[in-house]
Amino acid sequence: QAEVHYDKHGQELRRFIAPEAKVLIVDDITTNLLVAEGLMSQYQMEITTCTNGKDAIRLSEDIDFDIIFMDHMMPEMDGLEATARIRENGFANPILALTANAIRGVDEMFRESGMNGMLVKPIDTGKLHSALEQWLPKEKQKRVTAEEYSTIRVAPDESSGIPQIDGLNYTIGIKLAGGEIEFYKKVLGTFAGNAREYGRTIRDCLESSDAKLFTTSVHALKSASSNIGAERLSSVAEELENYGRNSDWDKIRSDTADFLTNLDRLADAIDKYLGQVSNGAPDDEDTEFLINSLEAISSSAEAWDVDATQTALNALNAKVWNSETDAIIKRISEYALCGDFDDAAELAASTAARLRADS
Repeated sequence: QAEVHYDKHGQELRRFIAPEAKVLIVDDITTNLLVAEGLMSQYQMEITTCTNGKDAIRLSEDIDFDIIFMDHMMPEMDGLEATARIRENGFANPILALTANAIRGVDEMFRESGMNGMLVKPIDTGKLHSALEQWLPKEKQKRVTAEEYSTIRVAPDESSGIPQIDGLNYTIGIKLAGGEIEFYKKVLGTFAGNAREYGRTIRDCLESSDAKLFTTSVHALKSASSNIGAERLSSVAEELENYGRNSDWDKIRSDTADFLTNLDRLADAIDKYLGQVSNGAPDDEDTEFLINSLEAISSSAEAWDVDATQTALNALNAKVWNSETDAIIKRISEYALCGDFDDAAELAASTAARLRADS
């Protein structure tokens, strides 16, 4: 049956699509990007995504977006600074905050930075609908009938094929994925890659005592865990985030080890369920191909050879990789797409070097 949303007065929200609308979604963790993009895809908008404030500024200069959804907490440049700089460049269309911290007074902080409102993560489909209806240009909203709009939603049950994974409430996860089991599986795979990537960052922060990056990283895992239904993991991440804000290194060091262990276990269980290699290592032949391709990308990106970089990326994307490798390739592709060839070269080179050392 079709999913029906209602406003705060109990009135059914009018259904629409907006194929002429252009939307930018900014979030530093790809699990959240995937979920947001999936939930917005039913509106048939032209959706662009990026993972940092610097790219968001550049994209907003090149593309006339109707709405920007801006993550609040990101490393290097947070959403507040990115929004302020986008406004300084003359962008006048709505910018809405994406935040997992819906605390009192945060909406005023967002408005002061130049944002028009906020959307709480994990994203509620009804609130997303209300936000799009309020902020998209009315002339771009094409009203459709219930029959045209209807999407069959799959209720999670025994036929879903998802095993009971410790720490994962897939009933909630599937609901947050719009009720689509296959899409939820894709979200799970992306999360597993993000979990390992951010897990490494958090371990580095423990060694360097970088409280700011630690706080940003556990915050990212808080919202990503919530998006897949890993409620307990998300709750612990929130506790660690609070410790990070206060630079409480005694609590950080005492509680982070168990958090990372459970994070790794969940990522391994997801990879096992999806039929992927849990240790993140392809076979010898694929490893050599991966290393050679990454080294080629590093050289071509450093030389700003766009065609050679894209050719090597296309070759990598043509093969099936585990979630960790997929996440790295996706990040390099995003850098190249946004013209950040120095960052693409650096990530490709460091990944290739790590793989050579491990092989």
